[in-house]
Amino acid sequence: MKAKIETSGPLPRGFGRTAAQLRDAARFFCTCAERCHGTTFRHVVLHLQDDCGSDAAHRAVMGVAGATDVITQRYDPIAPEPPGVYGELFINAERALSAGRRGGRWSPWR
Repeated sequence: MKAKIETSGPLPRGFGRTAAQLRDAARFFCTCAERCHGTTFRHVVLHLQDDCGSDAAHRAVMGVAGATDVITQRYDPIAPEPPGVYGELFINAERALSAGRRGGRWSPWR
């Protein structure tokens, strides 16, 4: 069974990919992790945020003030959910876009 991948929030202009491509990439990484570690990914939500949203998530999840690049949160299944990985990634798309504009081999997508 393939992992259910959802996105919330808009990608900034100039990001270089669509939300559907982001979900496909996340699904690919879930599949690779399943093969390497034998863990089944069930449901992952990708929250796309700016610095303000990242600061709020960072405070709520980690108890730390200030924006960051990515926050991960894993949850245990609740009966009757089947075993596996359920979680959220809080992705600061604003920071990715800013880093991608610096040039070199970096891009927001990377």
